Amino acid sequence: GALADLVTHPISTVKTRMQVQGAAACMADGAKASLIVYRGPLHALGSILRTEGAGALYIGVGAVLAAAAPAQALYFWGYETCRTL
Repeated sequence: GALADLVTHPISTVKTRMQVQGAAACMADGAKASLIVYRGPLHALGSILRTEGAGALYIGVGAVLAAAAPAQALYFWGYETCRTL
């Protein structure tokens, strides 16, 4: 659970940044070209690393891990409860 979240969080960050730029471009009238920052996932990853550093890929990971811990606890509790039936 938590390890998978740590490994995949940078991918999620890049995906979210690309989605947000797309939404902003759709909302702006005629200013589309200036709102598109990333040309693709690899370009976004490189740009984030170059301008903000590796730590920027893990912004918000605390909230993800805080939600993952109780979710995993419920999963294992349910599994163990159903297994003993």
